[in-house]
Amino acid sequence: MSDKTFSLYRTRLAGEKGAIRKDWGGRISIALVYPNYYRIGMSNLGFQVVYELLNRWDYVVAERVFLPEEHNDGEIWAAALWALRDALGYARLAESLVVEALRYTPPSPTMLDGRDAILVADTVKFQGIHHGQIWRAFAQRGMGCSAEAEVGPKAALVFQAFDWPPAFGGSFSTGTVVFADDMEGDLSGWTVAYHSSGAGVAFHPTSHRSASLATSWYFGREQSWDYDTNFREWSTLESPPIALPSGAGCLLEFKHWRSAEDGVDWNNAPFYFDPGIVYVRVAGTDEFHQIGFAFHNTSAWETRRIDLSAFAGQTVRVGFYLDTWDSRANDYEGWYIDDVRVIQSSTVNTAPTATRNSWNSYR
Repeated sequence: MSDKTFSLYRTRLAGEKGAIRKDWGGRISIALVYPNYYRIGMSNLGFQVVYELLNRWDYVVAERVFLPEEHNDGEIWAAALWALRDALGYARLAESLVVEALRYTPPSPTMLDGRDAILVADTVKFQGIHHGQIWRAFAQRGMGCSAEAEVGPKAALVFQAFDWPPAFGGSFSTGTVVFADDMEGDLSGWTVAYHSSGAGVAFHPTSHRSASLATSWYFGREQSWDYDTNFREWSTLESPPIALPSGAGCLLEFKHWRSAEDGVDWNNAPFYFDPGIVYVRVAGTDEFHQIGFAFHNTSAWETRRIDLSAFAGQTVRVGFYLDTWDSRANDYEGWYIDDVRVIQSSTVNTAPTATRNSWNSYR
C-alpha cells in the first residue's frame, strides 16, 4: 500500500462516526467483508447493523473490510493538472494552457490526448517554451513519452511510462549501464520459445534490418518477410539474467521496428491485433509482469524506454512476446528488436531548466 493510500484510509477512519475499537487480545476476530468500495459499504445500513451486533459481544472483535479503493479518471486527471500548475509556477498560466488546449482536444480523448493538446496550446501561445515543465508534470503521473493508451467501449489498454523526450533530458545516456546487447556478438544467453502447433515462426537473428550495426532479433520469416503461415504463431524472446542494483532507479531501453496487423477490435477479446508485449520475468520463477505494449506500427526504428525501478534488487529477464492470436491477416513483415540496454540512474529524469520569459503577465 502506498503512503498516499495509507494516509487516505487513516483520514477516513479518523472521521468515522460509530466506529468500535477493541483490543484484539483473547477475542474471536471476524473480518466482515463488503464486496464493494468503502463509500458504498459505509452507506449500507444492513452492513452497519451486522457490524454493531457482532461487536456487542465482549469476546468478539469485528472489523470491516472493503475492496481496495480505485482512483476515478477525474481524480487522476485533476492530480496531473495540479502537478502541471506546480511545474509552471503560476496558476493563471496553467489555466490559460488548459483552456486553450480544449481547441486541440479530439472527441472522446484519452489523458494522453489531453497532454498532447496542452503541448500544442503551449506551442501556439508561447512557442513551446514551457514544454519541459509540461513533460515533467505529466511524466510524474505516468503519462510520459512512451506511455500508450487505447480506450474502447469494453476495455481500456493503458501503459504508464515516466520518461521524457530526449530533448528534455529523456535520453538517459549518462546513466551507468547495467546490461547492454547490440546483438552483434554471442547471443547464446538469449532464450527463444515459439508455438509448437504453428509453422515454427520464432524470434531469430537477422541481418535484414538493424537499428545500429548489422544484426537484430526478428519475428517473421526470412525471404518472404512476413509471418503469414495459415497458422496462429507466437514467440517469446528473453534476455539473459540481469541483476538490477538495489536502491537506484533502472530503465529498460530498446529499439524496435514493427509492421503487423494494426488496431483494436473492441467487440472480441483479446481486443488488440498481433500485439507486441514487453514483460519482466523474475529469474528462476514463473512470475511475469507486463511492463509495455506495442500495438501500433512504426515507420522507422523507434526507441522505447520503460521504468524498471519496481524490480530493484532482483535478478530479472526482460522478455518480448508477439502473438498473432489467429491465422488471418498475417501478411505483414513482423517485429524487430535491437540495442537492448538497462541503465541505472540515481535520477530517472534530469529536470529541465525553467523558462520564465512569458510568465510575468500570469502572476
